[in-house]
Amino acid sequence: MADLVAIFATAPLDIRDLLELCDGRAQSGTESIVRLRFRAMGLRFDIQVKIVGLGHVDFLIGDRLIVEIDSIEFHDKSPEQREADRLRDEIAHRLGYIPLRMSYNRVMFEWKDAAETITDLVRRREHLKALAGPRELVAEIDAAVDGDPDVDDTPNGDDEGDIGGDEYWDDPDFEGC
Repeated sequence: MADLVAIFATAPLDIRDLLELCDGRAQSGTESIVRLRFRAMGLRFDIQVKIVGLGHVDFLIGDRLIVEIDSIEFHDKSPEQREADRLRDEIAHRLGYIPLRMSYNRVMFEWKDAAETITDLVRRREHLKALAGPRELVAEIDAAVDGDPDVDDTPNGDDEGDIGGDEYWDDPDFEGC
């Protein structure tokens, strides 16, 4: 980001103002477009969130709505890639999350419908419902993904962006689950 600031230091002010819209965590232009659209919708979200037992997700809206932006290159080129995404979605469901995948086509040409789906989930407050699941399930999922290079299941040590640790297990509402 510092490089961009230096490159555009002498650009007109309206161009320099656009740098405030940049976020170096985005892994694609399509993710950047979605991030700006979520912001325009007034959604509370985080990007590139690490979820224990699952790895990084593109977006987390509220506490449990995962939105993944899928490109053809990294998600649809092979049956193995598609199967890996299905497994990630299954793990996300088992952990109590709601995974939602969007293609480039959906983002660029069918955004109204895609946004309506997200709005419906948010309106029903699905994105805020508490995560629940037995500790044994989390341990089982961690064991299943252990050694998978596509799943970073180690906490980053600073609690920022980490979801799914022990914090919700201490909640009295989950006693006996």
